[in-house]
Amino acid sequence: MARTHDTGSEWNLRNPRFCADDLNSLLRVSPWAGHRDFAYDLAAYLKPRRIVELGTHYGCSFFTFLQASKDLDIRSEIIAIDTWKGEDHSGTYGEEVLELVELTLRTYFKSQNYKILRKTFDEALPDIEDCSVGILHIDGFHSYDAVKHDYVTWIDKVDDDGIVLFHDIDPTCGYGSSQYWLELKTRHAHFEFPDHSYGLGILFPKNQGLYERLKLLLSEAVFGFYRYKAKYRISKIQIYDMEKMLHERWSVLQRMEEMIKDRDSLIIDQSKMLEERWSAMQSMEALSIESQKLLKAPTVTEAIGLLASVIRASFQHHIERILGRKW
Repeated sequence: MARTHDTGSEWNLRNPRFCADDLNSLLRVSPWAGHRDFAYDLAAYLKPRRIVELGTHYGCSFFTFLQASKDLDIRSEIIAIDTWKGEDHSGTYGEEVLELVELTLRTYFKSQNYKILRKTFDEALPDIEDCSVGILHIDGFHSYDAVKHDYVTWIDKVDDDGIVLFHDIDPTCGYGSSQYWLELKTRHAHFEFPDHSYGLGILFPKNQGLYERLKLLLSEAVFGFYRYKAKYRISKIQIYDMEKMLHERWSVLQRMEEMIKDRDSLIIDQSKMLEERWSAMQSMEALSIESQKLLKAPTVTEAIGLLASVIRASFQHHIERILGRKW
């Protein structure tokens, strides 16, 4: 039977730029993001004529294969199958997810050979011929039964020298997909990334020839390179986001400090105004007392003396307000 890919003679470690991130920066930190470099290089090596993925959501893996096809002129047909309605693991969502996927396709990959099938995985089975898929990527509902069903019903679509990718094989993620992966890998040749980005399994279910060739090219050091590169990238993003958050918080604190200074200045001004009003009230009260004394003076001489005293006290008060101190 004809093979559905043309493998290269050597494995190259590339450093791709994923342009879909420009429209959706969350792709950088999606659960699949840590496997993008490996998947890109895998597509570059295999040059599969057809890639099918079961479960696309925002398209992190889908756009990775498209990016490799675009950058390296790989003539792969890349098919994404999803209902774009969500489920218990991804959560339900509206049309905005598919709209963003379609916008990304129009913006960056309009010349690539891709197809979107908005169907359940079972509904899409008749659309794909048997033995026509070079890479099958299973990333739908992550329960044991669902993953097993997807594998069993789709394995006939995989070419005799094709491979199957399984996401969410990390046992710590708590999904049944990890249990099913443990069963499969005891029966078939495989590679795996078990401990980052929820884990990725690479299964060779029908023919070990490709596995043996890749085994000669992919040493433990190469797999380590992908693991540490993925962890470095996510750490770099986390540090950048933390620095950005700290900068934003520092800016907020500075604005709050300015507001506090303005408030304190206003309080001081209001305090001074209240002191002046209190002083004025005291002066008026004293003037009122002296006026009462003036009216009750028994003689004109005493009245004149009291009036002079009132005038002198009032003058002294105004001078003190002007100078800000007693004299």
